[in-house]
Amino acid sequence: MRLKLATTLSAITAATAVAFTGNPAAAVVSNDVVAQILAKMPEVQEADLRADIQDYATSENISFDAAAQRTLDDINSHDPDPGTTIIKDVALHLGTYADIFYTDASTLGLNHGHVGIYSGGNEVVQSNYGQGVHRGAATSTKVRAGTVAQVRVAKAESREPAVKWALGQVGKPYDMDFASNKGNGEEGKFNCSELVWRAFVHQGVDLDGDGGPGVYPRDIRDDNNVTTVAKY
Repeated sequence: MRLKLATTLSAITAATAVAFTGNPAAAVVSNDVVAQILAKMPEVQEADLRADIQDYATSENISFDAAAQRTLDDINSHDPDPGTTIIKDVALHLGTYADIFYTDASTLGLNHGHVGIYSGGNEVVQSNYGQGVHRGAATSTKVRAGTVAQVRVAKAESREPAVKWALGQVGKPYDMDFASNKGNGEEGKFNCSELVWRAFVHQGVDLDGDGGPGVYPRDIRDDNNVTTVAKY
C-alpha cells in the first residue's frame, strides 16, 4: 500500500512539473540556476527572486530560463573577490551637484562597490543596506581611501531631473536582489546602483556599462556616458 501511494505521489509530482514547465529537464536546469543565484544573495526570498527574473524576462521578451542564466552569468562576472572585507576609512569629500560617487564597498561579503548622487551642498542621496533610500551629509558617508571616484554624466540636461527623481524615492526600502534589479516593476525598493541607474534612465541616459539584467556600481562607474572628474 505504501509503495503504491509513493508511486502515485511521484507520478503526480512529475505530471505537475510537466504541466508547469512543458519541459521537465528545463525545470531542473532553471532550479539549479536559481539556487546558484540565491547562494550569492542569502537574504533574498526565492519567490521574490523568481518574480524579479520573470519581470526581466518579460521586459526582454525572453524565456525565464534564459533570463535566469543571464542573471547568473552577470552576477558571476561582477564577483571577482567574494568575501573581501572593505575598509571604509575616510569621509566622502564634498562634490558637485548631480555628480555620482563610487567607492569599493562590501554587501554581504561581496565587493560590488557603492554609488550615490551628490544632491546639493554637503548632501548625497543613496540607498544602503539596512537604511534604504536616504539623504544625508556627504561627510557622514565612510568610503575606502584610494578607490573613490567622482564621475559626471555627459548629458547635462539629465542631471538636475535625475537628482530630483532620486530624492523623490527617499524613505523607500533597500532591495536585496541586486542580481536582477532592472525589471519594469522594480520601483518600490532600491539598492544603491539601482537608484542611481533609474534616476538617470528616466532622463534617457542608461548608465549600465554591460547591459546585463543587474546594474552594479562598477557598471555605472565604467559606463561610456560618464567621465571621471576626481579620484581620491
